[in-house]
Amino acid sequence: AMRYSGGSGGSGMVDLRDLTRAAASVAAMEELLSHPALTPSAGGGTIDVVEKLRPEAEAVAKSVRQAAAGLMDELQNAPTSSGTTTASLSRLGATLQVYFHLGELPDASWKAVASALSSAEKAGSQLFHPTGIKQMKESAQSEARALAEAETDGKSAKDGKDDSKSSSGGTTAMDARQRKKQTEAAYERLYRRKLREKRAAAASRWATGVADAASRVWNLHRVLARRNDPVTRKNFLEVVAESGVVPEEFRVAEKRLMEEMRRKEGGEGGAASDTDGSPWNRSNFSLFWMFWVQICVGLGE
Repeated sequence: AMRYSGGSGGSGMVDLRDLTRAAASVAAMEELLSHPALTPSAGGGTIDVVEKLRPEAEAVAKSVRQAAAGLMDELQNAPTSSGTTTASLSRLGATLQVYFHLGELPDASWKAVASALSSAEKAGSQLFHPTGIKQMKESAQSEARALAEAETDGKSAKDGKDDSKSSSGGTTAMDARQRKKQTEAAYERLYRRKLREKRAAAASRWATGVADAASRVWNLHRVLARRNDPVTRKNFLEVVAESGVVPEEFRVAEKRLMEEMRRKEGGEGGAASDTDGSPWNRSNFSLFWMFWVQICVGLGE
């Protein structure tokens, strides 16, 4: 019953209820097959029935993970400009439930946040990178120069200057100087306008890129915070927080947030301790703040 065509457009083929049940079965089967009594050992015998079952179980597990990854990628890459629907949040929650069953919820969540951070940083590099700024100026200069030349030619034609007026060398030289002066004046005016337009367009693209990435992370954090496993009643955000898994690209943000947490606690308190497992829990952990602080750190650098 579970089918997935792959790619970014095939999620309509997935029955999320079947996928969730399959993920729970895969988790139970993997736990069973990894039991020491059923694991082949050096010099030890094997159980034929178990070994025959193992390839099929591995194939099903691979299919479930591929389907979940495809759904997660599609949900995270979907444009948020038209708003987030209840259906999309429900699908995201069901996909996270699959990862919970597989025991891979923290990794999947951080991967989605890292992808959003990469998108935001890419948008920022297009706006603030020296090469991008140079190309923007060169493009504005080229367009302004062409427009200035065209504007000067238009004015000359409108003035109705005839050939007899340019028969005198002095008059011709004066006309050339006047033309150059008019062209340069028009160029400076048009260059400022073109550069302003290009800066505004680049800033708009950057703001849209950052807003889109931030919206995806916010929706992910919101679903994690609200979703509980129906059997264990474990909250999904709590699972991510207590895993202690923070990717390398978010280490700076984590350090900043922990310092801020210590300051609020007066420099003491076990909640911010680095020695007693993860310092994070559901009450003080936010994927969105990790993401946002890391963006701000990147802009500051």
